[in-house]
Amino acid sequence: MFGSAAKRENAELKNRIAQLEQLLANLGGGDIMRMQSYRMQLSQELTQLEQTRQRAAQEFEQMRDTAITRLENLKSEITQLDAEIIDARDELQLQDFGWFEFENPAEASVQLEQALKDTRDRARKLVRDGQATTATMAFTFNNSAREGKNFIKRMSKLALRSYNAEVENAIVKLKAGSLETAEKRLVKAKEQVERMGTMIALRISNEYHALRIRELQLAARHLEAKKAAKEAEREERAR
Repeated sequence: MFGSAAKRENAELKNRIAQLEQLLANLGGGDIMRMQSYRMQLSQELTQLEQTRQRAAQEFEQMRDTAITRLENLKSEITQLDAEIIDARDELQLQDFGWFEFENPAEASVQLEQALKDTRDRARKLVRDGQATTATMAFTFNNSAREGKNFIKRMSKLALRSYNAEVENAIVKLKAGSLETAEKRLVKAKEQVERMGTMIALRISNEYHALRIRELQLAARHLEAKKAAKEAEREERAR
């Protein structure tokens, strides 16, 4: 009984193997191997393409970051150039009114440097805003209000040039102990402008004049302190 059952199972297994062999033959064993080989090749190519894509993505990110950084740098450079252009135009406009950045002795003083800067900035703003001088608004030239206005502008500019030149000379040539003389020189320059511009009530504004006097005084304070320090040094050496 058991022998016949085993024979039957063995026959069924052989029959199943034969069916599988026939199925493999029908499919073509060589074709399957080629398909598997082709699949492996495609898989490898896919892996390589993915690696290439990742490298390209990294390079693109680097290029993008570099471009963004360069763009920001260019924007910063353009902003700086715009500021320099504005400063240059502003400086040219101020120079047209006789304003020049000359050396003031107070610049060498740590205590007076900021006060000097603030004074100069305020005076510079008055020149830029057309408030360093005053004049009548009701003046005609050749029966023309427009020509009268242009005449006042030209005269104001000439007067301010003359006055600013006196300020520069007074400060550059200032010596310790000569502040009073230098102040009188600026007062005289202001009075000369008023006499010259009597017809149009042209004057150096009191605020502007006070700032230039202040600038002169700061220079004198530094020179006096410097002189006192030298005298103290000489006395110390003598002792």
